[in-house]
This record gives sequence, structure tokens and C-alpha cells, in this order.
Amino acid sequence: MLKAAIIGFGGIAKGAHLPGYKTLEEMGKVKLVAACDICEEAFTKGAEINLASSDASDNEGIHTYTDLEEMLKSEKIDLIDICVPTYLHKKYAIDMLNRGYLVLSEKPMSLTSEDCKEMVAASNGRLMIGQCLRFSSEYIYAKKLVEEGTYGKPTSATFRRLSGPPTWGWDNWFMDAKRSGGVIFDLHIHDLDIARFIFGEPNKVSCIAGGQHIVEDAFAHSTLYYNDFTVFAEGRWDLVKMPFVADFSISFEKANIVCSGGQVTVYPYEGEKFCPELSSDSMYMKEIEYITDIFINGEENTQNPPESAAESIRLAETLKLSAQKNGEILKF
Repeated sequence: MLKAAIIGFGGIAKGAHLPGYKTLEEMGKVKLVAACDICEEAFTKGAEINLASSDASDNEGIHTYTDLEEMLKSEKIDLIDICVPTYLHKKYAIDMLNRGYLVLSEKPMSLTSEDCKEMVAASNGRLMIGQCLRFSSEYIYAKKLVEEGTYGKPTSATFRRLSGPPTWGWDNWFMDAKRSGGVIFDLHIHDLDIARFIFGEPNKVSCIAGGQHIVEDAFAHSTLYYNDFTVFAEGRWDLVKMPFVADFSISFEKANIVCSGGQVTVYPYEGEKFCPELSSDSMYMKEIEYITDIFINGEENTQNPPESAAESIRLAETLKLSAQKNGEILKF
């Protein structure tokens, strides 16, 4: 069984990654043995973010450290799971890769394409970025329909990801665009990446962004232009006191599909609507399982390679530039 350690024990680590490790330990695949955070209180309190929560009791059995070098010296570790703020992703990922660890680093990959190139150069097949939607059964099902042409070609698609202001981060780092990248890089990046995963690369793109609660954008309305259809994506984290929402719809030549509340419904033009039976496994658990499986089996990362995550950052950069140019349509 592989042994893992988390660097950065905040909301995403405790609310999303930790439950995944508990399941995978029961499956005999990987055990979370340690966690490191510069704040001691990270280990004595729970966390609540827009999509999950945890309490301090969930941390039982994990060795905790406030000094990274002490953790690396004291523990036998195969996989490093990086959950620090975005502006630190490159620093820790390259450091851990250079020391020979297998590395899972949270999304977004980094804040610039140049950073991403350096991370890819250091990866040597041992780096994966936490673009978790690539492991969600709902989005994988949509990709399958597109690839197999089950209902003909896609004619349009819409993705939404809506949240209240992410004020739960250490030192309020989410609300500092220089450290988080704002809503485009932190929240919107999920739907930008999954659109590429499902449909491939757009030809042109445009974006309108703005809003309150952050130095830069708090909402982003993006359009991705393909040869014969468009994809619209909306990302917002300015919806104070409103519950988190993530959904999508795709229209095909012969059907419409809608995902709402984690439930996919297919509306074929001929026949009755139906809800396909899909796996309920956590996408965070599945992404950790995937990186450990390909490492153990010596397989190539075809589902979520870092090179593709880097392209999603390039897309985010292009959309941010479009927003700065009042929604000008730009080549991608």
C-alpha cells in the first residue's frame, strides 16, 4: 500500500481529499500517514467550504507537522498531495518532484503558463493536477455521449459553477487575486478544463468578467467557439449566502442532457426521458486512486496529464485578456 502525505491542511484537504484517502485505505491502495500545515490550529479544528465539511475528529490517526522538512525526514512517503494556496503550487510541486515523490497538486496548476511549463519539465511522469471533474461520473458520461455520437453531434452546451465568496481560506488568500487568480483561475477553471476534456480545443474564445468582493473579477461569463457549436460557461463567487451550485446541460442533434444536483437526466427526441445509473464514488477519491494506480502499474497518464492542465491555464489567461478587452473574441 502506498503512503501519502498532504501539504496544506485547509478546507479542500480536510473536506474533500481526506474522505477519499479513508476509502482508499479500506481498499488497500493508499494510506494517508501525515499532514503538514504552518498553522497548528489546522489540525485541531474542522473545515467548511462550499462543497464539503469536516470536523477535527476526522484527523485521527494522521501524524501532523508544522515543519515540512521534519515531516519528510520522519515519514516514509510515496505520494505528496499539495493543497496549499495557488501561488505556492509551482514552488512545492517542483521541489517535491525533484526529491523523487509522486505528486498530486490541487487545481489550478498555477497562475501562469510559464509556471506550468516549468512544472511539466520537472514532472517526469510523476505529476498530476487535481482537475477533479475529469473523474466525475456525470461529466465522464457526457464525454462518452459526445465521443460515441449517441445522439448525434453536440449543438450547444452550458456549464455553471456558482458560489458565495470563498472567505474561508487561510489569510483570506482567495480574495487576493494576485494569490488566487480570481474567479477565472480558481472556480471557473473547473468548467474551462472539463469543456476541453469533453469537446477538445476551441477555435476562439471571449469573456466578460467583473463584480464585487474581490480586487479583480468575481464573476466570469465565457464563450468557447467551436467549428459548429458554442459552449457557454458561467463562474461566480459573489453570491452572498447562496448555496453552491454546479450544473451543466448539453444539446445534441437528437437529445438534450441536463445535470442538476448531481443527477443526469437524458431527454431524447424519441422515447422517454431517463436517468442513467452512474457511479456515486467521490471524484476526489477517484483522482487519488487514478494517480496511484498508474504509478503502481507503470502506466501513462492519459486521462489527466499535466500538459493538458497547462493548456487549461493558457485558456484561462486568454479569457482574462478577453475580459480586459471588454469581451473581445480572441483566437485560442
